[in-house]
Amino acid sequence: MTKDRGRDFEWIEILRYPLMVGVVLVHAYDPVNRYGGGLSSLQGRSEVSDAVMYFISQVVSRLSVPAFFVFAGYFFVRASYGCGFHGWIAQVRKRVRTLVLPFLFWGLMVLIVFYLGQQTGVVPIGPQSRVGEISSLPWTSLVDLWVGVTRSPIAYQFWFMRDLILCVFLSLPLVFLSEAVYFLFILILGVAWFFGVSIVDIPSMAAVFFFCLGGYISIEGARIRFGDAGWVMLLATLALMVMDLAFRYSAWNDYIHRLFLLLGVMSLYSASNWILQFKRPSKWLLRQAPTGFLLFALHEPALLALKKFFFGIWGSAPEPWMILLTYSFPVLVILIGVDLAYRLLSQRAPRLLAFVTGGRT
Repeated sequence: MTKDRGRDFEWIEILRYPLMVGVVLVHAYDPVNRYGGGLSSLQGRSEVSDAVMYFISQVVSRLSVPAFFVFAGYFFVRASYGCGFHGWIAQVRKRVRTLVLPFLFWGLMVLIVFYLGQQTGVVPIGPQSRVGEISSLPWTSLVDLWVGVTRSPIAYQFWFMRDLILCVFLSLPLVFLSEAVYFLFILILGVAWFFGVSIVDIPSMAAVFFFCLGGYISIEGARIRFGDAGWVMLLATLALMVMDLAFRYSAWNDYIHRLFLLLGVMSLYSASNWILQFKRPSKWLLRQAPTGFLLFALHEPALLALKKFFFGIWGSAPEPWMILLTYSFPVLVILIGVDLAYRLLSQRAPRLLAFVTGGRT
């Protein structure tokens, strides 16, 4: 990457790690089946802890997934727009290495782990199982479990990569659209997404809209530049965060939340610009950025196991600080563990690390 190109993408690189931490925090909110049976949730025990966890996991952190779709569309369309069919094919081939191969690898690994877990009795097979008895499934159901044809993949968080791969494969018409037609297309998609109209289920409407939005941003300019208006949008985003929390039980909350997501992704450049003013945190975030994919791949099974463990220790505590400790401690352990794993692999097995992360090293 050239120096100018590196600067051009620095605003995205600096957001990769905090946004991926946001993905982990979204999943930290979910209830789990405790060891020995029984569903356990941290919600409904304290109004204070409920509000804090909701704000972190269901408001702020929910910006992460749309942002990653925007980034993906930004990079893909920037490289393929106006380049014709052959230019589009060249970019699709690159995504086979960076998206398809890691997606297939991690899905297969999780499928094997589930199978071995069921054979040894560690993973349940009965009504508590979300995958059924793997050894008795027909090959069509196994493929469905692996890649998520009609459901979420067995490696649950990889629904994002499945939808992203489909967006890439379906993006050929974007290469030939004029900017005016592209804008009209984005407008139609945006209205449909905002009002909850689902044209397609897989990929999701949100995936298609934010991927295409990222592409439109890339052809309008190298970066998201709004000048002073960017800071106004950022302040409006912060206000919508508070409204999203305050009106979470309102019938209008879905629209407030979607407006927050839309303004949030459009404010990312301004947010990144603000972060870049602080040299030490910026350097640390840029160093952490390559660990993001490994964090994405490993966090879900690790989070599930750690939540069960910590719920067993502190899960019945009614005090807000104990509830928040149970909520946050698994996340901290995962962040530290993945960071150590990345450093170890980068030193001892760099080729393996490059393969399993799609070259994101």
